[in-house]
Parts: sequence; C-alpha cells; structure tokens
Amino acid sequence: MSSLSRRRFLGVAAAGTAAFLGSAGPSSAGAKEGPGPKVALIHTTDLYRPHIDPDDHFDLATAFALAAGGRFELLAVMIDHPPAGAAVDPDVQAVAQLSRISGLAVPVLTGTRRRLSPEEASLPEHREDAAGVRALLEVLRASTRPVFISIVGSTRDVALAGRLEPKLFAAKCAGILLNAGSGTPDKIKAARLEYNVNLDPVSYAAIFDLPCRLYWLPCFEVAPGGGVPFASGEYGTYYRFLQRDLFSRLSPAYRTISRSCSSRATRTGLINPRPTPFVRAGCGRSRRRPTGPSSNARAPFTGTCGRPPGSFRPPA
Repeated sequence: MSSLSRRRFLGVAAAGTAAFLGSAGPSSAGAKEGPGPKVALIHTTDLYRPHIDPDDHFDLATAFALAAGGRFELLAVMIDHPPAGAAVDPDVQAVAQLSRISGLAVPVLTGTRRRLSPEEASLPEHREDAAGVRALLEVLRASTRPVFISIVGSTRDVALAGRLEPKLFAAKCAGILLNAGSGTPDKIKAARLEYNVNLDPVSYAAIFDLPCRLYWLPCFEVAPGGGVPFASGEYGTYYRFLQRDLFSRLSPAYRTISRSCSSRATRTGLINPRPTPFVRAGCGRSRRRPTGPSSNARAPFTGTCGRPPGSFRPPA
C-alpha cells in the first residue's frame, strides 16, 4: 500500500470537501463549466442512524465531495437493510443533508432483508423486498455514462442485481470498487471473515463472478477479532486519522451535520423502535465521542478503510 503523509492526507481531504463544504453554499457547489463528468457512481453502504460504525458517514461525504467537484455523477446511494437484531435505521437523513448543502439531488434506495436468488426476487411475495435492487438496475440502465459501483458494506444487493441482469452489468458497469474482506495471503488468517464479508459470505463470493471489472480494496490485511487489533498492513486499506485535524478545516454546516450523524441518540424511527448499545464493528473503528463545546477539538481518532478522501480517480 503506497504511503501517504499526514500533511498530504489532510491536504487532499480538505481539497476534496471544499467544493461543497465551504462557504460558497449550494447555489454554486455543483456548478462546473464545460462538459460534465465522464463516469458515474452508485454508492452502496451500510449507513445507519445511530451508526454501527461512523466511517460510513465519512465515505458518504467523500462521494458527495468528489461528485460536487465534477469527478463523477453520483447517481444514487443504496443503503443496506439493517442486520437482524440491530436497532438502527437506514440513514436517509444524512443523504438528504448532504444533498442540501452540495446542491446535488441524489436518490436513496434501500436493500433487501435477506439474500434472494434471482428466481425468488421475481416472485410477487418478494416484490417489495427486492424493490431497491430493481431500482438500482433502472438507475444503471438509464445512465448515459459508464457506471462504477462502490461497495463499503454488504455485497448482497449488488450481487443480486448482477445476477438478475448480467447482460446489463456487462454493458453498463465500468467497475465495482469492493471495500470488504481481508487481503492476507495467509490462508489460516484469511479464514476469519471480515465484518462486511460475514454479513453475507455467499453474496461476497458472487461479486467476483459478475461480468464487471472488479477493483478489490480489502479492509484489512488481517480481519480484527479474537485478539487481533484494528491495524494497517501491506494488504489492507485501513488507516487512522485524528478527527480534530480534519474537522478544523471543514465548514460549520458540515461540522453540524457530522455531529448529528455521529450521535448515538438520534434515530429516524423508521424500522426499529428499540434503543441500541454502543457497538464497534465494520471496516473502521468507532469510539464514544466526548461532549461539550470543544468536543471536536478533543475528539479521538476515527478509523476508516479505502483510499483517503479526494484521492480516488476513476480508471480510464
């Protein structure tokens, strides 16, 4: 994994978010002279409120920043259905908030409750559950640009979409950016499944068989758990940064949204009525944030996976 200094990371992060997190406001955020972007993106994520892992909100902000800067057209955000037993809701509010301050209009889709075969997804009794996957296919079909699909959560919905219409994927999908799994070449260590893979191992395996170019970015070299800590490595994309180093460069509008997204107390109430305990899971590392007026300045590190914000360039 190529090295990136802290100074360089903060520079690209600040530059990537400046397009819509600065003081210009939404009226000019999405403006771009000349022809539009050459590619498009569908972002799929396990984005919840309250969060299971706060790194997904950083991922979302990165996608919006790059889209607002003209790097690609953000066609849709697809949110996984909450895992069984998790008292969380799809965070549609976060997408709406970022759409508001970026000046973009990005639709939100939600995924299936469980893994469905293409035959099951076509049955009337599963029509409602598979509605988000079919909407994803329509977004893909309607795009006039090559479409990349980023996956930072479960692979279930993209795998089902590709199996339902493989010819459409072969024609329209420019690449899948898969941020899941562990990259260790050690077969014994690789036997411990990373969180996103463990959500649906069968669908994860199916992603590698879809008729679409795959860019695999393993979350970790070795999946944490069983005494193995969250750590970076040559064959993983996990890294850490101090929230205060990034948040100090962001606009008041986005800092307010980020505090709202990071709150463990705020829920949309759409699916699960129960409160939830603090959980640490996924590709990143979450920790209770301090409260009070100076909470941003004293916030602990946040871990995330994938490339640093602002550093991704769609392949030619």
